[in-house]
Amino acid sequence: MHERPLRRRDRGLPRRRRSRHRAAGAGPGRPAAGLRSRADPLARARRARAENLAELRAMLAARRDRIVARRGDDTYEVAQRLVWLAERRVDIALVGGDNPVSHEREVAMAETVAWIRDRLGDDGRVLLHAHNGHVGRSRSRMPNGRLSHSPQMGEYLVARLGSDYAVVYSTFDAGEFLAFYTRGWVGAEQFKTRLLRAFSVRPAPRGTLEATLRAPAAYALDVGEATAAAGPLADYLRAEHWSRTFTYAWRPSFAVFPVGWTGIAPAADFDVLVYVPLAAATRP
Repeated sequence: MHERPLRRRDRGLPRRRRSRHRAAGAGPGRPAAGLRSRADPLARARRARAENLAELRAMLAARRDRIVARRGDDTYEVAQRLVWLAERRVDIALVGGDNPVSHEREVAMAETVAWIRDRLGDDGRVLLHAHNGHVGRSRSRMPNGRLSHSPQMGEYLVARLGSDYAVVYSTFDAGEFLAFYTRGWVGAEQFKTRLLRAFSVRPAPRGTLEATLRAPAAYALDVGEATAAAGPLADYLRAEHWSRTFTYAWRPSFAVFPVGWTGIAPAADFDVLVYVPLAAATRP
């Protein structure tokens, strides 16, 4: 499964050519009209974000005494946090659009989890349900062998919580999963449609994590306990392997391309492995 990365000539795409023509109205210190037209909506969106969310935060502050008197301090603090999350969500959308791969998003999620735990106290426990790529202790490895560009939420949480942070990694061998259909080849999220459907994948090929740990029934494996002593299983879990990875935007061809796989080292990345032989798509 160590496929080489896709190159431009592999995809039959033409090489980019540098235009010899300057855009109308362009000149030294003067951006082209086309560039201004694309920048202006973004500038207006940023101004609207600042004005609208500032108004929302001001309205909340003006009603603080009333909210605290009726609902308590906790309710007001949660409302403040929700405004903060709205601000972060808009900021992320303005930077990356609909693409969920964002350093700012990972930081916002990690800070929110830490905020919830701090409110619960030292004895509090938080159950976080998220994509495998977000919760792992270390940065995921892309199909071309390189590490992903930005740190993940799990990296921030393990730095803050240490051994109090436990990661459960779940995967399946074959079956169906729910995702949006995309027309894109690599940038899946950019070209996704509103059509949500069930996609099916065949059993994992030889050499992958799913194929090696294949079993007729579902099970959970304590990775820490399995690697505590020497042996073939411990050696396997300490090494790096390819494992299934899915996004919320998908097309059937992704199942055979490198897009559908990521490199992980179980002993370093998570504490518990949950394996399911046959998955069924969720119902929205």
